[in-house]
Amino acid sequence: MCFNYSVNQEPEELGKRFDAVFSNRDGFQRTYNAWAFEFPGMPVMVEEDKIRSLEWGLIPFWVKDTEKAETIRKMTFNARAENIFETPSFRVPVRKRRCIVIADGFFEWHHRGGRRYPYYLRLKSGDPFGMAGIWDRWESHDTFSIITTDANSLVAEIHNTKKRMPVILKRATEKRWLSEGLSKDDIKEMLVPYPEDEMEGWPVGRHGDEPEALERVHYPELDEQKKLF
Repeated sequence: MCFNYSVNQEPEELGKRFDAVFSNRDGFQRTYNAWAFEFPGMPVMVEEDKIRSLEWGLIPFWVKDTEKAETIRKMTFNARAENIFETPSFRVPVRKRRCIVIADGFFEWHHRGGRRYPYYLRLKSGDPFGMAGIWDRWESHDTFSIITTDANSLVAEIHNTKKRMPVILKRATEKRWLSEGLSKDDIKEMLVPYPEDEMEGWPVGRHGDEPEALERVHYPELDEQKKLF
């Protein structure tokens, strides 16, 4: 599952990449390691030409009270592509409120010998990318979830227990993802693993939201798995 990701780019770079403007550029901060359980405000595209901040952890519109909202959002950081149309929290947003979650990398855990090792994954180009997301509005909160799917072969070797990854949209399909009138089949055909030959990953340290979170770390016990580095 995806509980940590980065947006380590300047607003100008993101605006150029997504052909969009920030609704509140002054409120944007580069993020090296956003952690879902802090419910951070992250850059998201709800419309084709605007980037604005939404809170990570979707609260469905039908939630009745604050206590329920705080409970449910801890379970909605990710939405599984396989059952998204049946899950009560997601079945309306996936049809009516799709969004693009902007990122340039994400973190997953590799399990070996009873230990967990963090890895950072990104596109080989280093470019920002759009993850398929859904959003909803509850009271004054606009919140989102990241859609996940089966991992490609690279991510599956790294994230070797859950074997999941966020849905990274192909650049040519981003505007289509935001368009209205898509059928269930139209949506499903975009919820697929990103090509592994266009991605790379390496082990990192256990850091919070700081530049060091993205730096390669050498774990001697993983030397026999150099093909992952």
